[in-house]
Amino acid sequence: MHGARQGHKLDLIAQNPKVCIQIEGEVILDYNHEIPCKYGAFFTSFIGRGKAELLDKYDEKHTL
Repeated sequence: MHGARQGHKLDLIAQNPKVCIQIEGEVILDYNHEIPCKYGAFFTSFIGRGKAELLDKYDEKHTL
């Protein structure tokens, strides 16, 4: 994640570094039904949890 060196996001990380990220891909919508309630979607997803760590040095940022 990248962003400004100050602001709300960094304030929140300083208070509590626990983070969670969700990414989805390969979304296929299934809407070939006459009844909207039967619509659906097929997709791949990833959920990751961890601890945010701020990197200040150029080398640290570019070795990941």
